[in-house]
Amino acid sequence: MKPWNDSSASWKTVTGHDFYFALDKNEDGPYVAITPQDFFDRNGYWWDQHLEIDHILPPYLACSMEGIYEWPNGFSKTQVRKALTSRGFVENTDLVKKS
Repeated sequence: MKPWNDSSASWKTVTGHDFYFALDKNEDGPYVAITPQDFFDRNGYWWDQHLEIDHILPPYLACSMEGIYEWPNGFSKTQVRKALTSRGFVENTDLVKKS
C-alpha cells in the first residue's frame, strides 16, 4: 500500500515512479506540480495533502504548497524535467490542464 491509500504506509518506500509531474508557471513564476500516479488515474485530480517526498526530489525543489514545488533562479524547465525523469517521475501535462 502507498501512503495516499493507507495512512499507516511509509513514505520512505515511494519512488519517483509512483508520481506524475507537470511543469507550468503562474504569476509567481515557474513551478512543478507533483501527484501520485494511481491517485490521479483513479480520481482525475491531484492528491491535496502534503507529500513527504523530499528524499526523492532534486535538492533545489522547495514545496510551496501541497503538490506544488518551486525552484530558484538559475535552473531551467529543461533541467528540472531532466532531473525528475532521471529519478523515475513521469511527465503528465494533464495535471495542469485539470487543476
